[in-house]
Amino acid sequence: MRRTFDMLFLAPKPLDGQRSLPGVWWALVALLASEVHVPAQSSRIVLPFHPQYRELRINEIQPVNRATTYDRTQTPEPWIEIFNPGKNPISLDLYGLSDSYTRLQRWRFPRGRTIFPGQHIVVWMDGESAQTTQDELHASFRLKPLGGSIALSVLVNGIPTIVDHADYPSIPTDFSYGLAPSTAGSDPTQYRVFAQPTPWEPNIILPAVVLNEWLVRTATGGPGWIELYNGSRETVDLSALTIRLSGPGFQVPPFTLPRGRKIAPGGFYRLIADENVNANNTDPVNIHLPWVLPSSSFSLQLESDGFLVNQINTKNTSPTRSESRYPDGARFYEYVDRATPLAPNVGLPNWITQPTSRVMKAGKAFKWKAEAFGTAPITYRWFNAQSPNLPLVTGPEFTLLSAKPGDSGLYRCVASNIAGTLLAEFRIEVFEPPGITLQTPVEIPLRIGEKLALPAGVLGTGPFSFQWKRNGINILSANNQDYRKDRLDLEDGGSYTAVIRNATGSTLSVPVRVIMEVPEVAPEDFFAGRF
Repeated sequence: MRRTFDMLFLAPKPLDGQRSLPGVWWALVALLASEVHVPAQSSRIVLPFHPQYRELRINEIQPVNRATTYDRTQTPEPWIEIFNPGKNPISLDLYGLSDSYTRLQRWRFPRGRTIFPGQHIVVWMDGESAQTTQDELHASFRLKPLGGSIALSVLVNGIPTIVDHADYPSIPTDFSYGLAPSTAGSDPTQYRVFAQPTPWEPNIILPAVVLNEWLVRTATGGPGWIELYNGSRETVDLSALTIRLSGPGFQVPPFTLPRGRKIAPGGFYRLIADENVNANNTDPVNIHLPWVLPSSSFSLQLESDGFLVNQINTKNTSPTRSESRYPDGARFYEYVDRATPLAPNVGLPNWITQPTSRVMKAGKAFKWKAEAFGTAPITYRWFNAQSPNLPLVTGPEFTLLSAKPGDSGLYRCVASNIAGTLLAEFRIEVFEPPGITLQTPVEIPLRIGEKLALPAGVLGTGPFSFQWKRNGINILSANNQDYRKDRLDLEDGGSYTAVIRNATGSTLSVPVRVIMEVPEVAPEDFFAGRF
């Protein structure tokens, strides 16, 4: 819950060369006007501020990162950037971060880290602190995606004191919220939304406008269009923008958008590619461009004073289907079945959890689950590939209660919404557990030089593998269903077993005991015939 609270501010003792009250009281006024997040039951909060408040800055925050940047595991995670605007290196040994002003230092920086003057460091706010390495920092908690708070604090005499803090709003996916470059280290209120996040780099002030959706031509042959989206909290003057069209072997002159056109915070604006710029004098709702979108691959660039604001590249494989970003302003874009000019984009289903292949024992049960994000509602249908037009079940779950070998095969899960469909294929292999019986008596008396034959019968679903053992020890190269030895020696006696394996596991046979009979030798009468 967001409330404004009275704060008790204890003015620190002035440092050498600093003025005392004027600067301190100005900071007090600014703090009393700010908003902080505290539990709903609280009515008063006391925040301990560091004497050198804002010696480090929370320079940029990205609570929802889908494709901006990736950690070393190639996973896009939320992050914050900390900037040292001063002239001295600062050890981070006693510093920590928190998403609560009443519970500072939920996560502490590892010892031995230093931030140097002018340096920007990134902390991945993904709740996976075990992934921290010498080159990469991961906090123990995750940023709230729809708005929240972040506090940077340092221990002073064992007490956490705030060095910098920020309250961030809900912003579009892949946008960031940060300090304007000229205010880093000064005015704390100058946070803004950036369409081009700059982790590890200084923030850049550019209009937070993106090329959000585009269509080459309508299904009836009408002109194509381009939709702009303003993901910031400020109105953007479009007359500061220039759009460029280029492609393999061609480039048309840039077109500066006409004066007087503005796009509201969170709003949309449509550019019609109809070669009719004169219509801009009479059409106050749309902007008309001096060219049409080509039916081949092309690129669009949006610029401001020569700086690139946004860009798209398309192979244009479906000219009558729009390409759009989902959610609005995100970095990814793809073809969708429904165009939404001047309205929030629809997004194809994308898997969060998709069914995977599984090997099962016959008679066992298993439940597969599917979950996708995209424009709601999303429906789920499950099919056996042998009957692709007859769904087995609808809904996000598919269960086999007692699997049978006949259930083996290829399956499909189809997630659908108004934007299109998404397919996941998986295989189910059901095996009867392996079984083996030795088709011999439990004891076999044999003599040296005789043959041994141990035929085996098998049960279950193949393929199988075999390993014969004598007295519990593997017999070298004895990997057939039956075991045979053409000539026995005395040491071949013992307990014989066979292990059979298939995809579900292994089974050990009942032992067969081979008893080697030693021939009796009549004792020789040494004295016979001597007397």
